[in-house]
Amino acid sequence: MNTKINIKATNLELTAELRNHVEEKISAIEKFMSLTADETPIVDVEVEKKYGEHHNQGEIYRAEINLQYKGEFFRTESKKEDIKVAVNDAQDDMVRRVRKTREKKSDIFKRGSKSIKRMLKFGKGE
Repeated sequence: MNTKINIKATNLELTAELRNHVEEKISAIEKFMSLTADETPIVDVEVEKKYGEHHNQGEIYRAEINLQYKGEFFRTESKKEDIKVAVNDAQDDMVRRVRKTREKKSDIFKRGSKSIKRMLKFGKGE
C-alpha cells in the first residue's frame, strides 16, 4: 500500500529498530483498511520518553498514532514503561477503531439493502 508514515521522536533517539517496529505495526493496521488505488492514508506517529511528574514515577514512554483515512481522523495514545509495549497498545486500539468504523459502514449498507429487499417483496404480494 502507499500509506504515508511520519514518525517523530521526542526526548529519545529514533533508532532503526524502533522505526522498523513502528512501520511493522502500521502495516498491520493497513490490513483492516479497504483502500482503492488512488487513496493515500496519512499516519503520524509520535514516540516520546517522559519523566514522571510524581516522585515515585520513573521513565514513561508515550506512543501516539494519528490516522487520516477516507476523510476521517482517528487518534490513539498509550503510556507504558516500555516504548514497544506503548506502540503495540496504541496500534491495537487503532485497529479496533478502524475495524469498528468499517463494520459500522457495512452494517448501514446491509440495513439499507435489506429494507429495499423487503419493499420489493411487499410489492410482489399484491
